[in-house]
Amino acid sequence: MAIYEITMADGKSYQVEAGENATEKDIMSAIQSYKPEDTKKPSAYEKVFNSKSGLDQLLIGAGGGMVGLAKGIGQRLGLVDQQEVDQYKASMKPVNESGYGMTGNIVGNVATGLPLMFVPGANTVAGSALIGAGYGAATPTSENESVLGNTMFGAAGGVAGKYVGDKVANLFRGSIQSPVSASNKLKIGSSIAGAESTVNGSLNLNFKQAPNFTNQGADYIAGISPSQNKLLDWGKAKGFTQTPGQTTGNKVLQQVEARMESSPMTSAPFFELKDGNQKALNRIAARSIGEGGDNIDDAMLASAKNRISKVYEEVADDISRPLNQDEIIDKLAKVEITKEDLLPMMLSDDKSVNTLLELAVKGEATGRQLQSLSSKLGNKAYKQMTTASGDRDLGGALFQVKEIVDDALQSGLSGKQLKSFSTARQQYRNLMLLTKRNNVINPDSGDVKGVALAGALRQQDKNGYLFGGNQSDLYNAARYANAFRSIVGDSGTATRTPNNSAEWMASLPLNLTAKAYTSSPSINMISSINSGIKKGLAPNNAALQEYFRKFGVLGGGLLGSGSIE
Repeated sequence: MAIYEITMADGKSYQVEAGENATEKDIMSAIQSYKPEDTKKPSAYEKVFNSKSGLDQLLIGAGGGMVGLAKGIGQRLGLVDQQEVDQYKASMKPVNESGYGMTGNIVGNVATGLPLMFVPGANTVAGSALIGAGYGAATPTSENESVLGNTMFGAAGGVAGKYVGDKVANLFRGSIQSPVSASNKLKIGSSIAGAESTVNGSLNLNFKQAPNFTNQGADYIAGISPSQNKLLDWGKAKGFTQTPGQTTGNKVLQQVEARMESSPMTSAPFFELKDGNQKALNRIAARSIGEGGDNIDDAMLASAKNRISKVYEEVADDISRPLNQDEIIDKLAKVEITKEDLLPMMLSDDKSVNTLLELAVKGEATGRQLQSLSSKLGNKAYKQMTTASGDRDLGGALFQVKEIVDDALQSGLSGKQLKSFSTARQQYRNLMLLTKRNNVINPDSGDVKGVALAGALRQQDKNGYLFGGNQSDLYNAARYANAFRSIVGDSGTATRTPNNSAEWMASLPLNLTAKAYTSSPSINMISSINSGIKKGLAPNNAALQEYFRKFGVLGGGLLGSGSIE
């Protein structure tokens, strides 16, 4: 037999044994049947370790982790020689190659270093760097390993571990801060009162519940304000629909939705959603003036005006109602004070206002007299508010005077007539809110412009709208439209319609996908996920949150130091 050496095209050389007179075919056949001898033989440590059960491997890893730090410290102090360290590292090689063993190793190392986390400042950036550096310095090293390198990488790992641990802990804690408890409020109030008492004697603190849409509590979805969250709940009950981005307040989702809306391939469901919300707003506005329908056109406004006028005419009786002169004069004075320096004339210079004063001096007026006076004041106020030559401040003042007259007119009513007139008064106020500003209702489409309505309410009834004094559907619908402008009516997003039937057909699959995205199940699922993240998986378990923070620092230090290979 002879030894033949063959160099292949890949540069590898093989030595095979074949007969002295072997042909090339015989040699190639010998090469193809050649199997390199497996030189890797398991060490004694591997044989023993691999023969153990999973639990035993876990315990061996934990013990090895604890022993490793002790050997590393001993090596730094010169109490453990290099041979002993090399033997330890060889014994730990199969441990770190096993899932059970590595888990045990991490547990052992963390358990050994856990007391360090009770040192003040351990969970700061500097503290986490020092702990990681300590792991690196205490890690036993082979001759070719650097103690300084382990120390530096351990410090970096400790800082990185702190960052990761804090993020994980935040998932359990959540990003919603708990509201101040009643007891804390009292403590805060007491401290303030104590501080003030040295100067002003005492301070009376009265904690009142805020209106519905400004009351902040812990049970809301972070990413949107407490008032927006309450508006979302209100809107769902009233027929409004939200997108996942608006429901969660997630800015990334909102940007994605804006892109989807601007593309003809995915825009249809968004147009449908916005149109549905616009109709919901229109219905609420229509109901506020006693009408029904999805659009407020000229015919509906005329119908509401005529119906309300009939109710006023029905109370135009000849029954005298007592008038309190001092009370009426005081109310008129308050109107003038609120409009001080804004009115072009004294209110008493207006003929209708002067008539009211004359009736007040007389001390009585019939329903017919008051109804006629109310009608005249309403017409004058509306003219001042809506014509180019009118004075808006004077118009607003005359509307307030009309309210004084209507109060007197209502005082002589009872039963069904009282209820009917009270309802008609509120419907008249709403009708004026919708019509006395030209931009609240689009006369061509019959749509109510939510943002414009919110502006009118903010200007005409600051206490009712801004301070939450009025929680009627009309006011809340205006708040909703103002809070979620992009999903009520035309938001002004640039769009492009399909150019031809082929493009329209191609858009169907993507529009169906967008439809699924904006569906209630999708919104509920995304809201639940977002709410869970923001509220926290275990917001009241401070011990669990602190555990992840500490484990992050220790785990990062271990990985960076090379203790876990």
